[in-house]
Amino acid sequence: MAAASAGAPGWRWRWPRLSAWSTAALGAILVWLIGVPLALMAISSLKPDGMVFDPGIVLDNYQTVIQDDMLAAVLRNTAVFVGASASIALVAAFALAWLTERTDMPCRRAVRAMTILPMAMPPLLLAMAWALLMSPRSGMVNGLIESLTGLRGVFDIFSMPGMVFVQTLSMIPTAYLILMSVIRNTSGELEEAARMCGAGFWKTLFRITLPLLAPGLIATALFLVIAGIATFDIPGTLGMPVGIFVVSSQIYQYVFLSVTGLPLYGQVGVIGVALVVLMLPLVYLYQRMTSNSGRFVTITGKGKGQSRIALGKFRYAALAGASVYFLLSTVLPIGVLLWVSLMPYQTGISAATLQLLTLDNHRALLSSTRLHEAVLNTFVSSAGAAVAVVAASVWLSFLIVRVRPWGYKAMNFASFMPLALPGVLLGVALTYVYLEVSPNLWFGSVGILIVAFATSYLTYGVQSLNSALIQSSRVLEEAAQMSGATLAMTLRRVSLPLLTPAMAGVGIWVFAHGLRELTLALMLQSDRNLTVSALLWGYWSNGNATGAAAVGVWLTAVMGVLVIIWQFVIDKEGGR
Repeated sequence: MAAASAGAPGWRWRWPRLSAWSTAALGAILVWLIGVPLALMAISSLKPDGMVFDPGIVLDNYQTVIQDDMLAAVLRNTAVFVGASASIALVAAFALAWLTERTDMPCRRAVRAMTILPMAMPPLLLAMAWALLMSPRSGMVNGLIESLTGLRGVFDIFSMPGMVFVQTLSMIPTAYLILMSVIRNTSGELEEAARMCGAGFWKTLFRITLPLLAPGLIATALFLVIAGIATFDIPGTLGMPVGIFVVSSQIYQYVFLSVTGLPLYGQVGVIGVALVVLMLPLVYLYQRMTSNSGRFVTITGKGKGQSRIALGKFRYAALAGASVYFLLSTVLPIGVLLWVSLMPYQTGISAATLQLLTLDNHRALLSSTRLHEAVLNTFVSSAGAAVAVVAASVWLSFLIVRVRPWGYKAMNFASFMPLALPGVLLGVALTYVYLEVSPNLWFGSVGILIVAFATSYLTYGVQSLNSALIQSSRVLEEAAQMSGATLAMTLRRVSLPLLTPAMAGVGIWVFAHGLRELTLALMLQSDRNLTVSALLWGYWSNGNATGAAAVGVWLTAVMGVLVIIWQFVIDKEGGR
């Protein structure tokens, strides 16, 4: 009942001063981070050369983009890439979540860990690894098939099916985490009652389970579609080299690989405006479907002694299927990266090549001054973004959940707006802003990476802190104020300690994703702010597969540790 009275007027009157200046300050910050870049991007689309402050207003850029013969192909490729990968990932993640939460499949805890651990493999590294495995000319799998059967180039990862395959592998862990929480917090009593009444497996699934989980499934599907449209790593690695472009890689092409040699900012602005118009309804639907989740504290989940669904002879088949995913998403990619990083040149795995094993690539990498600079820049930008996101999310969530001033719904929706901005688009939008504001101080600096990362990850932070505040009762805060505690003391001694686990989880998540962020790092790259992911892209783009593999091995190791710590914090927060 305490959670249900979140917006009671009796609570709001205690925060009048906080409400006034916080609303104004946060509104200004959100406008600067999101509104100004979007406005300048729209203006750029109307400028002859795409430069915001150039004179003249024209529609030539819109005409050029619409008449571009590639536009239809790009839209078609985007629809196929996003639709196929999101659909397959949703089905696979639901199956894994349902198996671990509802059935008697053996080794469920191990399967849960095996499904989450692939988050340690950044999408760029996953694409690189599968390129090393299934390149039609030099892929190890194709080489093995050719040696056994004489067939050449059986698999081609540089294709739309290859892109969909790798994208699906990369999205399953995130979808699994969302659906695992949904299934875990939904009572299974109705399913058990249906089975006791004689309903079979499929009838129970389609008549009970799926209708109960429909809101969570739809929200997850929307998230996967939004994330798929924003993805650049995999289309850039596997699609661009063979001329398969989606929206994100087409924007990158306009900026860095245009036929004129100059960034086509005007045409990028056109695509950006169209993309935001397309994404806004999706983001609105996603925000509506997730904003009320957990609004009321209820007793859900499995009742005491509730039985799991018996899989019978399919128990070990289910375990084998989960193990195949772990093999494809983690074991094979990490194995091939490790092997290539220990070779003097790219070669297949065989007994004859064991004598070539060397640590030279790792020695050269660890002694590289460029790596040292990239590590420092990556750490500073990721840590800075983590601190900024945690601070802004706590501040914004208190306004949205506890204070609820005039306009709090608009601020809540604004916090979801970064979802409508793919990394390539956000990078270009920030370029518009900081090229004009202070090019020498901000543009090309680590500071602009902090701003970009913090803007991109703000949605996750606000969502997480909103949920934590909604689920935590305000009784202790009210008792502290009634006992004479000042606002500052109440926040310091009561509110923030209750939020510490959620804040730690958000901070670790943002820091880890900053380490692996490629798109924003590339779009805003300069000699002063080179990051590890941008260095990795440079190695790979220049044909240095062994150097890229060495970077990938170390990056994956660090990411693996962070994912384990993050999951431990999340489990502890949930009392599990």
